[in-house]
Amino acid sequence: MLTAKDIELLKQNFLTKKEFMLEMADHPKNQDFTDFKQDLKNDILTFKDEIITEIKDLRLETDVNSSFRSKIDKQDKRIDRLESAVFS
Repeated sequence: MLTAKDIELLKQNFLTKKEFMLEMADHPKNQDFTDFKQDLKNDILTFKDEIITEIKDLRLETDVNSSFRSKIDKQDKRIDRLESAVFS
């Protein structure tokens, strides 16, 4: 399960928009930015994979208890909506 410390480490690994723009300013304007686009896509896909993995782990850890069934059902619906948004 991701902790606040893990999330902070993930945030540090990603460039902010300002950092990205400064990095782009260092390169000639006519340079093809496909490498940067591909790196960004790879970072996003890796991050999505980490999120989906955590969601799946949460589902496996969920212990079904009859008194909490309605809460768990609501949580499952929210997780399904999140997964469909991530995969779409």
